[in-house]
Amino acid sequence: MYNIKNNYSYSGNLVAGFIFLFISIFISLIFFFVFYSVDTFYNTNVNPIDYKWERADEDNYKVTVQYEYNDELYICTPNVSSSDKFKIKKVYFNDSNPRNCMVDLKESVGKFIYLILSIPATFLIISLLLIIKGFSRKKKYNLLKQNGILAKNIPCTVTNLNTQVNGKYYVRIEATYTFPDGTTKKLRQMVLVDKKKRKDNINTCDLLYLLEDYNVYCLDLNIEYQSYIM
Repeated sequence: MYNIKNNYSYSGNLVAGFIFLFISIFISLIFFFVFYSVDTFYNTNVNPIDYKWERADEDNYKVTVQYEYNDELYICTPNVSSSDKFKIKKVYFNDSNPRNCMVDLKESVGKFIYLILSIPATFLIISLLLIIKGFSRKKKYNLLKQNGILAKNIPCTVTNLNTQVNGKYYVRIEATYTFPDGTTKKLRQMVLVDKKKRKDNINTCDLLYLLEDYNVYCLDLNIEYQSYIM
């Protein structure tokens, strides 16, 4: 088993994926409470008999709705405002308190609701892609640890990057390597190293690859074989 210390190529994907997943859930909850909670918190709805929009301030309107429930007429002004007058299709309330009403805010944005909902959907898709990619890379790294072929001290170029994470520094390793079947590939990987290893005169590195798939590889300054890893 090989000790691959730099697993950041997949852990970074997983971290980013779960961050995007959290953002998509957070935005979805906001949109739910703004546009869809009316169906959750009110158990009754009826068609309005009439409604009238009036100015609440210079920028917004408030609506007064007239509706009938159980043969009784109600007039209610929901505690909402809108910059535009929109069509009121339903009035929502609890049958225990019909005078306290709400209107459906989805109507205020019309078909733009689909554009709005595409925002959390986009974050969700990105998160799923990153998570899938992260777990796929993690699987490949586990294959490398178990079944990889190690090539020590191959010629490479190490470029110091001005990026620090938790006291360590990113370096970019680049190499051109000819595999046993004569296939030559340009390889590149970023790894985190200690400050003392950030030297400009490093010109060799280690390569760990799968014999059955040369696209699955790991470049590092030092890769060691261990019988077990704590």
